[in-house]
Amino acid sequence: MSTDAAAPSLPLTMRGISISGYGPLDDAISMKQDWPVPRPGAGELLLRVHAVALAPGDARMQSGDARLMQKPKAFPYIPGGDCCGVVVAVGPKQSAKHDSFAVGDRVYATFVDPNPLGCLAEYCVVKQALAANKPEGLSFLEASTLGSSAVTAQTVVETHVRPGDRVLVLGGTGGVGCFVVQLAKAAGASFVAATSSQPELVLELGADRAVDYAAEQWWDLPEFMGDENRFDVIVDLVGGKEAWKQAKRCKVVKSAWQGGRFATTTFDNPFPRMHNWFQVVWFLLPMMGRLMWTGVYKFIPAYKLTQGVVNPRNAQPKYRRLNEKFLGSESESAPLRVVLDPAGPFPFTAEGLRAGFHLQKSRHVKGKAVVELLA
Repeated sequence: MSTDAAAPSLPLTMRGISISGYGPLDDAISMKQDWPVPRPGAGELLLRVHAVALAPGDARMQSGDARLMQKPKAFPYIPGGDCCGVVVAVGPKQSAKHDSFAVGDRVYATFVDPNPLGCLAEYCVVKQALAANKPEGLSFLEASTLGSSAVTAQTVVETHVRPGDRVLVLGGTGGVGCFVVQLAKAAGASFVAATSSQPELVLELGADRAVDYAAEQWWDLPEFMGDENRFDVIVDLVGGKEAWKQAKRCKVVKSAWQGGRFATTTFDNPFPRMHNWFQVVWFLLPMMGRLMWTGVYKFIPAYKLTQGVVNPRNAQPKYRRLNEKFLGSESESAPLRVVLDPAGPFPFTAEGLRAGFHLQKSRHVKGKAVVELLA
């Protein structure tokens, strides 16, 4: 379907969240009633948005702390990068290299890295290459979480978890962690432990051991020590230097000589200050040093930094493999489960989004924080 054919049936304006600038969160967010409805260009789709999953990048971009690397083109802007909705118009020149879509299809999609933009409005434009059909068994709210967090978890597990591994997940009930715990078990990990302030949820997701970080320190637990009990891989989804500092002691994780790995998806500071290139280099230097040093020095775990956000070149096969996980199979006892934070879904209002952003910045989201635009 062409854009021109669909355009007359679409409204000219729409409601959408507006972020007016950097600074105090409560002052920056409002609802704007007359955003122009975008039209899809070549290789794009126009969605009627039903749900948007929030992520740390949304709050990080609004803060302006990392504005050299992550910033909007102009103010005001519409935030939100991970969404699920219904296709209402298809742009021209759809690529045969990617899955094709038609008006009426229910799809989830993600943003073009690094800037999550445009989804928190009644309509948004997404790239065909970064969209996938919504699994039938999932709601719009649940499917909105797949485009970034689930794919990141899938990439981490496919890259770093091997059958028979003993795995420790730091942040096992976060947006990515909920998926990592389940996917690691499905990938054949022999033992999965995970840290969380909600140990009962970790166990529900299939972990063999829940570590309540408020009551016990994973690096000092005798049950994780000794040649038979140490972990093959630690998956760090929390960030900060403390976890790496403790992993280097090799008390609960194997050394690189023994195949031990420390895989992380996050930086030492998830909300870094990057206003100039000096700050960027200073921020990245310690992690780059670990990558090089542990490639040579094998008496500590190998440090692995993984960014799982998809791009137009690799998204489609990752989405296909991910969607299969939600169908279940004879080899899996149950399909993959999506966990939504109990504070949500947040309403599609300025107040609702402020609450969602405050939760994201607190770094205490359980599962995914989601905004519901259309039931």
